[in-house]
Amino acid sequence: MPTSRSEETDMTRLTNMHRARLARRGVRALIVLTAALAAVAAVPSAGACTRILWNGNGVAVMASRSMDWWGSSQAKLHVMSRGVRKSGASTITFSRYLGEGTGHVFAMAPDGSHVEQITFGSGVQAHSALSPDGTRVVYSQVDPKGSSINVVRLGNGAVTVLNRGSDWSLVPSWSPDGRRIAFTSDADGNYEIYTMAADGTDVRQLTFTDPPVQHVGPKYSPDGTLLLYATDEDVQDPATQQDLWVMPSAGGTGTRLTHGLDNRESRGWSPDGRRIVTQTVIDGVGQLVVLNADGSGGRQITHYTADTPRFEPGGIFPVMRGAVTPAWSPDGAWIAFAANPNGNYDVYRIRPDGSGLTRVTRSPEPELSINWGPPRAD
Repeated sequence: MPTSRSEETDMTRLTNMHRARLARRGVRALIVLTAALAAVAAVPSAGACTRILWNGNGVAVMASRSMDWWGSSQAKLHVMSRGVRKSGASTITFSRYLGEGTGHVFAMAPDGSHVEQITFGSGVQAHSALSPDGTRVVYSQVDPKGSSINVVRLGNGAVTVLNRGSDWSLVPSWSPDGRRIAFTSDADGNYEIYTMAADGTDVRQLTFTDPPVQHVGPKYSPDGTLLLYATDEDVQDPATQQDLWVMPSAGGTGTRLTHGLDNRESRGWSPDGRRIVTQTVIDGVGQLVVLNADGSGGRQITHYTADTPRFEPGGIFPVMRGAVTPAWSPDGAWIAFAANPNGNYDVYRIRPDGSGLTRVTRSPEPELSINWGPPRAD
């Protein structure tokens, strides 16, 4: 379909804006501009889509077009630099939500540099986790066909669908040895905890309850013996309470860790397995709490205010505001998470004692579903 004049003007304006911004950067500006023009040319004139083009100089441009509720076409242009990753640097993965049911997994260095798109499929890819050997990323794939747990191999981008059915399978987590994946699924009609081999075989259901009780978001302990998860089992008000439990990773009786917590958006272990970071909703706003592995000694480390905006994208993402999806760094020094004190969700990091709060990303699109893994090995 030919590009309309208004669409040509839209793309030209974006390109000129980036040309002016980059003109002071010499040869690198020319490299970026060349990539930008190629990416713009690759975006169709109608419909929601995304194109990312890398060139041999480690520069990429993401050109995207989305349709708003009134049918108007909007174009956006983002310049990314892959560069040379620092040897031995750990990796943060996250999902960037582009709107209208589209979102992809990205990876970056802990300081926010070397941002690279990892998944490119239709729909939303979220809940990512880098494998212990740094070669693969597991994630939830949600699209009009349903949901599945997928794995993408870094380096060649090969995607493997581990399970696909009429059920919803979400929030995967690697075992420390990389041999199994824990996840949540409603395969039996209720959200329960499952594990499977890393190739999608040997699926095992570990929890068995009746609605409305749910068990969600399992995370392997660093030694692989336990699964940390959230459930509204044995709570007075499931709408406002969801406590932390642990259970043997091979299945067995669960042990309750907290009482009266409202953990909705993820949880995780410290690298030594002695502490847990969790999100909890306090007065309607998400905050981070660090506690001992037995559930004692809880300490709130974020303090977002009651006027923090609500985020309501729909689809896979629930209504939320404040801090969500915390993940401990492999060295134990930091906790990464997403927050929206200014309206848009970005990636932040903070020390486990609540000091050193730092904003890591400043993207025009919401960035959520944070995980912190080992160095990449691709």
